[in-house]
Amino acid sequence: DPGRLLQKADGIKSSNHTEFMSILDTLAARSAELSVAQKEYLSYLTAWNAVLAGNNETGTVMLKQLIAQAHDVTLQFRARSTLMNVQEVTRDYDSAYAELDRLVQLLPKVADKGAREQAMMNAAQLYRTVGQTDLSLRYSQALMDENWADRGMCRGGQQKLAALFESGRLQGVDAEVQSVLTACEKRGEYGYSNEINSHIAMLYISQ
Repeated sequence: DPGRLLQKADGIKSSNHTEFMSILDTLAARSAELSVAQKEYLSYLTAWNAVLAGNNETGTVMLKQLIAQAHDVTLQFRARSTLMNVQEVTRDYDSAYAELDRLVQLLPKVADKGAREQAMMNAAQLYRTVGQTDLSLRYSQALMDENWADRGMCRGGQQKLAALFESGRLQGVDAEVQSVLTACEKRGEYGYSNEINSHIAMLYISQ
């Protein structure tokens, strides 16, 4: 079922990239069988993967097209959130802030937990990048509190600990740090746990 495959690919894209790519290839080969909504969903995941691979120009074009044309409002919201992340990574901060303003205005109206998680994650990341630690911590904590699909504790926790470390406010490995690491490892989110462990190592070296 294409719908289930799309949802599975979405759910594993950060934890099992090999299988994620395999599913995308399978769906691309069966594109004639997909509904309009499913094709748009596949286009979003393809754009997300392009950005992950560093093909920001290709990803940006696809994301802007989805924002303008996608029939599903939640998918438009997710595309806007990912576009903001691209703009942050490429240091186009004026554009990133403009997208963030739109996302913050729309966030209370978005019921989809996955889309909310993504937007808050990207907001926390942007605020952390530009040194607005308290705002980054606010969105990181919101992610942890919502803990959608048992992912918020890991993803929000990683953002929170990174913001604390980068602002010189991470003092050591306490119970919260251990809880975040456990949550990441339990879900196989080793990219997040590796970054946390890197910050812990640098913290100990500096002491």
